[in-house]
Amino acid sequence: MVEEPTSLKKPKINNVKARFTVHPSEIDLLKKSVQAFGVKTLRNAKKKYKKKIKKKGNNKKKLFQQYHNFTVLRGKNTYIVFTKSGTVNITGVRSLTVLSRAVNNFCKQFGVNKDLITRPIIDNITATGSFQRPINLLKLKQLVNNNKENTSGIISVASNPSYFPSAFCRTSNSTTCSVFEKGTYNIIGAKCQKEIQEVMKQMNALIQKL
Repeated sequence: MVEEPTSLKKPKINNVKARFTVHPSEIDLLKKSVQAFGVKTLRNAKKKYKKKIKKKGNNKKKLFQQYHNFTVLRGKNTYIVFTKSGTVNITGVRSLTVLSRAVNNFCKQFGVNKDLITRPIIDNITATGSFQRPINLLKLKQLVNNNKENTSGIISVASNPSYFPSAFCRTSNSTTCSVFEKGTYNIIGAKCQKEIQEVMKQMNALIQKL
């Protein structure tokens, strides 16, 4: 089990991006349900925002957008549906605990049998937090990149303050922690809670050496 850093607050998950695939036998139903949702959404939006649409443009696109090979459905979460393959991408999920709920809500709304979909695969978790102290990005970069015997788990640090005011710290599992001078950080590329815990343990060890 990976130990969590004791001197830092737990990172806050801001978004979970995941995907699942609908069984081929359900794809025709999915196409019809998505199309019906679009017609209903655009009709309701036109009635509700008729005056705003005339003045400010087509606000109805915020809820439903149809492209050549996929459809975007926006609500509490955003679903990107590839109706030909049956693949559904989900984003806007604020925690790992509500991911299954977001999948179930999609299946219920569009009449898809949840027993005939693949298990959701997490593609990316983003989280934010603070080390609660200013960070010297140059020293952080030198600490990792100039140490041939580096065993921290952070394999490289890229930083160009004149271009972007942060240091990108990459781990061996491709998770990246973007650290800013004021001490805040963004974690991207994690696939599970364990990877977030691992990168925080590694980063906390480095920060204590600065």
